[in-house]
Amino acid sequence: MSIGRLFHVSYMVKGTWLLLKRRGWSWQQPPRRAVERDDVAVEVWKEGSHRAFVGPPGPAGQ
Repeated sequence: MSIGRLFHVSYMVKGTWLLLKRRGWSWQQPPRRAVERDDVAVEVWKEGSHRAFVGPPGPAGQ
């Protein structure tokens, strides 16, 4: 799902980058997975906790 469809706004790549940069994000990705990563905790978060940020699933087809 795109930003535009999810939030009903339209941003160019440059505008999106400026918004993310303002929030302290960067384009960089770590070269490897962290040694301290807890895969079980990540799966638990994916199954429920992240819904507070993402919201409930929309109707079918969105």
